Amino acid sequence: MTEKKALEKKVQDLQTAPQSNAGNTNTLEADGTKILIHETDKVEPKGLRPLMDKLKQELKSGIVVLYAEYEGKSSLLVGVTEDKVKEHDARDILKTVSEKAGIQSGGGRKDLAQSGGRLSDVNAVIKDVFSC
Repeated sequence: MTEKKALEKKVQDLQTAPQSNAGNTNTLEADGTKILIHETDKVEPKGLRPLMDKLKQELKSGIVVLYAEYEGKSSLLVGVTEDKVKEHDARDILKTVSEKAGIQSGGGRKDLAQSGGRLSDVNAVIKDVFSC
């Protein structure tokens, strides 16, 4: 690999590396389940899933809502830790959040769902969805 290509790859890896400290984080609790809300504008779209994995590991048990804006594009991810998948479905949470916020619904799996759409206040929408 040429030196230029190696440097370009290193820059790309740094731009997409999960950085849970890059953004604002808020933690709520509803019916005994922790809900971590993380907002960032520092992570490229392809770095969001690794960041979600890192946030779920840090939370250990509960629901993670990750909202990101990067270069004019918005993404909303909902992740549910393995121990909470029987109680909560990320797709259902995402659907409810999307309806409340008036954004497109998206889709995914029980443990991870994703959509696009700009939210003015993700914390307020999550508080409304979970009544906390």
